[in-house]
Amino acid sequence: MSEYSRLDQALHTIALNFQAVKSTSFDIERSLARANTESVAQQPHVFVTGLARAGTSILLRIIHQTGNFVSQTYRDMPFVLAPQLWKKLSRGSRKPKVSKERAHGDGLMVDFDSVEAFEEVFWLTFAGQLYINDDHLRAHPVDEELAALFKEFVAVVIAAHGGEGSTRYLSKNNNNVLRLAGLARAFPASRVIVPFRTPLQHAHSLLRQHKNFCEAQDADPFIRKYMSWLGHFEFGRDYRPFKFGDLYIKVMISFDPPSWAR
Repeated sequence: MSEYSRLDQALHTIALNFQAVKSTSFDIERSLARANTESVAQQPHVFVTGLARAGTSILLRIIHQTGNFVSQTYRDMPFVLAPQLWKKLSRGSRKPKVSKERAHGDGLMVDFDSVEAFEEVFWLTFAGQLYINDDHLRAHPVDEELAALFKEFVAVVIAAHGGEGSTRYLSKNNNNVLRLAGLARAFPASRVIVPFRTPLQHAHSLLRQHKNFCEAQDADPFIRKYMSWLGHFEFGRDYRPFKFGDLYIKVMISFDPPSWAR
């Protein structure tokens, strides 16, 4: 994020920090899509979810490479709730495709055309009060009104990125573990994929990323804001565990693991 200019940071702040801007941009986008949401709801979409550092990003790329699915890309930033509108507005200022290693430092390369699901911005905008707490994220219900809105979001993404015959949405969102029952009811033909990783390796990877992003956020406060706007609380200064009833899911540990677990 440190390479973002002041203009870039200002644009991201406007697009992602203000509730009115997010909800209004989505309203405009819905009018552009004009999709049959019930038809969209019956498609066999795929939702990849689980704890961070479990391999969800790799799974997203592998599944998307089949050519059968639609998902967002980094070109949708920062107006992720209005991909068609933003595509039209930014047409004259599209940046070239330049790959670089992502901030995690894990060897995964990204560019503006890399696939990435940003749907958590939707949930923060329309349901944040249901699950965001100062010290944790809690499981929450998805009522019919909220489900209908999310169906429209899926329809918007398909309309913006779907080619001929591409009507299946592909999601990668770790926070979806908080709302799986609601998603299953809204999209009965869909499939949910939850990858698991060897616990010791997984815990060490989370701890390493926690330290990595704490240092990055201390050096550049914009990174902390950016991660919060996207609903990334898996690590960093705003780390918040999942809570299901009275059960907290905390997965970071503090010890020096053996070399094979690094």
